[in-house]
Amino acid sequence: MRLPPRLRVLAGMVPPGATLADVGTDHALLPIALVSRGVCPRAVATEAAIGPYRRARLAVESSGLGDRIDVRLGDGLAPVAPGEAQAIVVAGLGGLEIVRILEGAGPVLASAECLIVQPNRDQPAVRRWLTANGWRLETESCVAGEPPHVIIAARPGQPQALDEVECLFGPCLLADGAPAYRAWLERRRRRLARLRAGLEAQGTPRSLARAAALAAFIGNLEEAMRRCSR
Repeated sequence: MRLPPRLRVLAGMVPPGATLADVGTDHALLPIALVSRGVCPRAVATEAAIGPYRRARLAVESSGLGDRIDVRLGDGLAPVAPGEAQAIVVAGLGGLEIVRILEGAGPVLASAECLIVQPNRDQPAVRRWLTANGWRLETESCVAGEPPHVIIAARPGQPQALDEVECLFGPCLLADGAPAYRAWLERRRRRLARLRAGLEAQGTPRSLARAAALAAFIGNLEEAMRRCSR
């Protein structure tokens, strides 16, 4: 099975030998790939809605891996028992939704060795939650897109203090300084600078307040670009 780029990166972050819990598995492509390749001995795939749950079950049954991939209906990590999965993937959801799922899964997370998340938005909220709850950001990857897909892998570890720029743009991504990520930061800076200029030209109290807020964010963007270039 050939995975799309985002799922290939997710799969590469799962430690070999770990039992996987894949939250919001959709068509169960990730657990099917990892179990069929022998990376994971077993997997639990969850879906909160009946339609996607049925699609995932059909995909697993068609793959012939029904004895090693258990598809379960339920919200977030609620269908997963504590100690059942060493690697947890929560991908393709909004950052605040990911935080909600993690906040309600304390016993399941307590026994996990690796947590891999891919928030579609509100990434700073996810980074703040992870670092405040005993998880250390180990790896971040940027997969091409507009905006790019940012994937974060974390492990239990010592508290990790992040400044505002790191929370916004990712400490590992900034340290890596990947050209694709730097280019996306520059495109975003130019787009927001044009928006700011338009707001300032309007000259209303509301537009000027929005322009001031954008100016502060653009300053953080420029600092992120400087760090990427080191």
